[in-house]
Amino acid sequence: MPRILVVDDEIPLTEVISAYLINAGYFVDAANDGRSALELFDNREYDLIILDLMLPDIQGEEIIRRIRQRSNVPVIMLTAKTDEDDVVSGLKLGADDYITKPFSMKVLLARVESVLRRSKDDAPKTSILRIGNIEIDFSDGSVYKNKNRVNLTPTEFKLLSFLASNPGKTYSRGELLKEIWGIDSSIKTRVLDVTIKNIRKKIGDTEKPYKYIHTDFGKGYRFEVIH
Repeated sequence: MPRILVVDDEIPLTEVISAYLINAGYFVDAANDGRSALELFDNREYDLIILDLMLPDIQGEEIIRRIRQRSNVPVIMLTAKTDEDDVVSGLKLGADDYITKPFSMKVLLARVESVLRRSKDDAPKTSILRIGNIEIDFSDGSVYKNKNRVNLTPTEFKLLSFLASNPGKTYSRGELLKEIWGIDSSIKTRVLDVTIKNIRKKIGDTEKPYKYIHTDFGKGYRFEVIH
């Protein structure tokens, strides 16, 4: 079973989350400050990290930055911050999803299952998709542009590969939130928009008119190579 690292300075909450995840069949380690979390991360492989943004020593955003220097392990942020810019900042640094406190354990478990599911590729292990000068290798979850590797998080890879596997088709926000994050479109979240922006930046598609990922205003997003 996957191993999860839970990081939160609220010890009772950490214990509840850990117990709930263990009961669901996961292996769990816990830390109540940033230094302990990074020490655990340095010495053990994790399939997912659940990370509180507000820690007593090292802020969650800094921990994400350090993690992303070495690993693409999925990260779910826990936040009590009401400022949306703080959440967006974490997403830009490479977090895969976020949950706002307070939350139910059922919601947390659903998001954990969703993130772990999309971090594993379901495509045929020999499948390579080439579209324009973008190459997507489903065997190892890698992406290349002009033969140069593009470093994507598991969620970014899942979203890009889904859109690129269906070129020319426009998907609504609701469809993409359901397909990639497994969440209802009624939930207020900017995770989709920030993830699209991150992908565009990493594949060098930041100037309008876009060449790969296009916004169909009022409809959604589509992948189509425009020369």
